[in-house]
Amino acid sequence: MLLSEVLARLSTLPLTPVQLGHLINFYTNRLTDVDCIAEVLKGLRALVVNHPIPDANVAAQICRGYYRFHFELNASAFLLPSLWRLCTRAAENMSSTS
Repeated sequence: MLLSEVLARLSTLPLTPVQLGHLINFYTNRLTDVDCIAEVLKGLRALVVNHPIPDANVAAQICRGYYRFHFELNASAFLLPSLWRLCTRAAENMSSTS
């Protein structure tokens, strides 16, 4: 996914809370697309690491994506730690900006 590469390389790309919310929504919905899961994780990681999470709802959305990926799709074990780290990082990032 080209978008994931852009987000990873442009760590200082200015995003409004609304834009960030839309991108996180896009990526968490893509967690069910196993063909591009590596790029989805790359994009989600770039967003969580480089931008303050706007509110608890967005952090919770990432966590719901993790659980949906794990329980509904019976996800591969090697991907779960990456998603869990994103989930906890999003929550920490959100609480540090409050």
